[in-house]
Amino acid sequence: VSPDTFTNHTKQFVKDRMLQNGKWQCIADAYCDGATPENNYRPSSPVTITLREYPYLPQKSTMTGKELLVEKIVSDFAGADTERSVSVYKDPTDGRWYLFSDSCRNLLGDIKGI
Repeated sequence: VSPDTFTNHTKQFVKDRMLQNGKWQCIADAYCDGATPENNYRPSSPVTITLREYPYLPQKSTMTGKELLVEKIVSDFAGADTERSVSVYKDPTDGRWYLFSDSCRNLLGDIKGI
């Protein structure tokens, strides 16, 4: 899978999660600081998200034909009992960080009900 394309399976997964139990309205807010099931996932103001680096990365990868710096970003949040993470890579041609497309699936897992 190319890091910049969504597979049909991922597209269906995202659609299913967005329609699941009406929680699509809360998933994004659930990652914000201050958001909890008890306050209907209302983030604190100003809106911030706290992320941390996975301790066993970064690492170098050549899976796309060029050497990339791959990093995992982890979020601990009140919406689940386990951390959620995404994998990102730094493109050496422009110096920007990009999300591996299938990595977003980790963020769309079920969240605690309100």
